[in-house]
Amino acid sequence: GPAERVEVEFDRRVAPYVRARVWHASQQLRDEDDGRVRLTMNVCHDWALRSWILGWGPFARVVSPVPLARAIQTDLESARGQYTS
Repeated sequence: GPAERVEVEFDRRVAPYVRARVWHASQQLRDEDDGRVRLTMNVCHDWALRSWILGWGPFARVVSPVPLARAIQTDLESARGQYTS
């Protein structure tokens, strides 16, 4: 699909690792005052992107686009359902 602007905020506990890597050629990083970091990049919203974000678990939050944030939320709720009785 077409590339779109994606913004992901990372917890301060993983921020040094996020800052140390080049995740995509279009990436831009912005440090927050509390130690968090925001990664912005222009990428395709596909399964590989969702899988990568989900791999960060509680240390990442999709800021935009909203449909991607909702898809991640749905994935997390489905995963949680695997562990409830």
